[in-house]
Amino acid sequence: MTAETTAEPVTPAPAEESELPWLRLDIKLFYVNAAKFTISFAISITSYFLYDSGPVWPLLVVSGISALMTLRDLWRWLFTRYRVTPERVERRTGLLVREERHVGRDRIRSVSSSAKLRHRLVKLRVVHIGSGEGKHFSPAFKLDALSKETAAQLRRDLIPRDAEAPAEREVVIARLRWIWLWYNVFHVWAILAGVLFLVSLYFTMQTFAVDLIDVIAGLIHWANLGVWRTIGASVVITFVLGYFSLGLDFAAKHWNFELVRTTNGEDGTELRTRQGLFTTKTVHREDRRIRGVHLHEPLLWRWMRLAETKVITTGLNASLNESANILPRTPLHDARHAASFVFPDGHQPLEAPLLRHPAGAFRRRLYWATYGPAAVAGLLAWLGATGVVPASWWPLPLLLLPLTWALAWVAYRTLGHALVGPYLVVRSGAAGRSTTVLRTRAVIGWRLRQTIFQRLGSRMTIGVPTAAGDRYYRAIDAGTEQALAFVAGADPDLAHEFLSGTGTPPADSHFAPRSDAS
Repeated sequence: MTAETTAEPVTPAPAEESELPWLRLDIKLFYVNAAKFTISFAISITSYFLYDSGPVWPLLVVSGISALMTLRDLWRWLFTRYRVTPERVERRTGLLVREERHVGRDRIRSVSSSAKLRHRLVKLRVVHIGSGEGKHFSPAFKLDALSKETAAQLRRDLIPRDAEAPAEREVVIARLRWIWLWYNVFHVWAILAGVLFLVSLYFTMQTFAVDLIDVIAGLIHWANLGVWRTIGASVVITFVLGYFSLGLDFAAKHWNFELVRTTNGEDGTELRTRQGLFTTKTVHREDRRIRGVHLHEPLLWRWMRLAETKVITTGLNASLNESANILPRTPLHDARHAASFVFPDGHQPLEAPLLRHPAGAFRRRLYWATYGPAAVAGLLAWLGATGVVPASWWPLPLLLLPLTWALAWVAYRTLGHALVGPYLVVRSGAAGRSTTVLRTRAVIGWRLRQTIFQRLGSRMTIGVPTAAGDRYYRAIDAGTEQALAFVAGADPDLAHEFLSGTGTPPADSHFAPRSDAS
């Protein structure tokens, strides 16, 4: 028997808690999967007798998967129990290997729900209870499946509202715009999606004694096209099918998408997203846990003026959890508009001009952009002299210098930072530009770091640790005076003793953590 818990120490439950009953999951999901297995198996048998010339194993595989899912749901219903006590939420699972998990109610950071089509058919929900996530931690646990009413009541119990507060009011920030579909299917991996679509279509048609290759050959005369036209046509068709399948996936995932701010009276309470066609998902993000916002713009998207928008909040890791996304890939002006609602105090930190970093930061990137191709050219020259590769290959890496120099300039122009009221803004990245806005009260410490080359150039990197999002953000290669002014402006009480007593910090220094950060 194994026991797995959250980071808090295991403590015996009080006597009154031990008397609370353990509850079961809802068994209706087992009935849905049993019906699915029966239908898929019936189709397999029918196909075998009607089309005995075609392979029936793909449908048998589907039937087998349905059978395993049915048995899994029955097993989970038989051996999973949960209960909610005044102090914590507990779950027990397993028979041969017993797993016990619990999370203190004061440590719960998020309670969200989702429902696949099979859940929705019988009005069930999957409840996800999160207590903060990092690279080595998953959400505390999930309860699959509860009735719709039980799931709603559980969320109200775990994240209660003031009973005397006014009725909840919603302000819609963004709704799905179908033009977004084109932005999100524009992806280099569309060809892989097209290949997978063709493979699945081929085996599905084979089940009914239809050969997809023969069908295509009857429509297109490959011999008249020639080799290169055939290859080109195949690539184009595959990309089109890939875009089609990615478009279907986006539409199903973001159907009826809404980003809303719910308010009680005059105070903002939370940001909420609702979305999904076959699998619905609702994510609640309380204002008191939101620490900032993050915009990500990969290089190609930046030229198209597109960005992804995420919130920096305790309990959701921005890079590991897609629940941190409050918008899919959208035009930059839509992303900035939605991000402005993350800050209900009226500040617009994303609109503020950023301080340019010193020219030494550009020289550093220019050196690296030159050394890389030069080093590869030197290696090829040595290999050419020894006869391993043709001697004429060594100048080829140097042809990349204009591109690497251009990227160095882009990386330098991306660097910047600013202080806007109670917010700090940092930006960096060449292949992917990242702009982070963080509340200064969310900073739990500072790290000022100088390499030997940065010290010679009077530059340093500012590290900003926090208990939310990716946990650590940086302002890279800022000027020394810029960095010290940035720290002093963001947190004068924390920086005063250090800065006034020692002047320029050593090569790698840490300020003491804040006691009031959360």
